[in-house]
Amino acid sequence: MHGTRITARGACCGAATLHPSQIFRTVHGSSNSVMTALLLCRPVVHEAGRVHFVAGDATYLPLRDSALGAVFSLHVAGHLPGPGRLQFAGEVLRVLMPGGQVVFRDFGVDDFRFGKGEMTEPCTFRRGTGSSTHYFTKGEVSMLFDAFACISIEEHRWVMKIKGQDYQRCEITAIFEKPA
Repeated sequence: MHGTRITARGACCGAATLHPSQIFRTVHGSSNSVMTALLLCRPVVHEAGRVHFVAGDATYLPLRDSALGAVFSLHVAGHLPGPGRLQFAGEVLRVLMPGGQVVFRDFGVDDFRFGKGEMTEPCTFRRGTGSSTHYFTKGEVSMLFDAFACISIEEHRWVMKIKGQDYQRCEITAIFEKPA
């Protein structure tokens, strides 16, 4: 994928150890807070013009068809309502070129926060902050990206300590490829 165009969605791309701009020719980034994305991502970009920030909606990506070789969806779909998740998957399919890949990561149903807050739809809970999070199963992620070939899908679990207390974390990670 070296030299390809990608988009990073969700948690600011600047937080990664290896920034996408160190691997790819052109990076498009977006975040719920474009200003936060700009502030956090700019210091890791060493060449002017390598990162282009596009303010947009994950359910309507302001990019042309088949424009990208890869999409990184890191904790994006889980903050969309059911119809929005389907629309997002359709947009990813639209903007990826044939053979392009989507890297997906979102919380799984075995995460300790599952069930906390008001249930707004199955497996989706609104917490006291007003933010909603959907918790996925591997099967649900496979169905969401059913127009793609599944390269890998895994459930990652780890224990997080908060004030001496252990909490189970769980994420679903997957890679899908758009058919040629």
